[in-house]
Amino acid sequence: MGWTRIPIYSSGRSNKEILMQEFGAYFSGESSQNELVDVSQKGAKVWFLCRNKQENLTWAMVVLCRRSKHELCYKEMELSEHPFYYDMPKKWLPMLSAEYMEKPFCKEWLAAFHKTEVQKKASKNDFPSWASIKNGAKFSCTFYVETNSGFKAGDVIEAVYDAFTDGLIFANRDGYGRYCITKRRVKKFFSQVRAIA
Repeated sequence: MGWTRIPIYSSGRSNKEILMQEFGAYFSGESSQNELVDVSQKGAKVWFLCRNKQENLTWAMVVLCRRSKHELCYKEMELSEHPFYYDMPKKWLPMLSAEYMEKPFCKEWLAAFHKTEVQKKASKNDFPSWASIKNGAKFSCTFYVETNSGFKAGDVIEAVYDAFTDGLIFANRDGYGRYCITKRRVKKFFSQVRAIA
């Protein structure tokens, strides 16, 4: 399914408000088979929790949004359509119909959703609170990706926080080169960063 373009006449409205109006007939028209249960905006995405009235089936869709000054482009996708998105409100999970979640791609999405939630919880404990870090502080860092510095996933290195670059400095595997990974990129390379006392 491609992207749909709609003009924006009032810049003060959110994507959620614009799409609620755009999908009004879909959810409340006389011939509509679906009704809106809940809606939530997460950044540039808007999630809809829907119920098929004939089948009494509750399902979810995500609407991707691209916005300019005078136009909103959107693309709606069922929860189970690739590429998957995992920021659906967690409280909706028990509301989704069991028979809907039995679909093969829904099962795949659900497994990945749970894995993402576990990673979110782990990341809260596996990374330092940067606000309190001082220059020269040492860390034990575990890679979860292979890098051009010679390290592979699972390798553990010692790094030092450098206030000037606002990142972690470490030597490559042969000891001749030095690398810096800034704080905002830390989670792209490391699965864990622990302070060394």
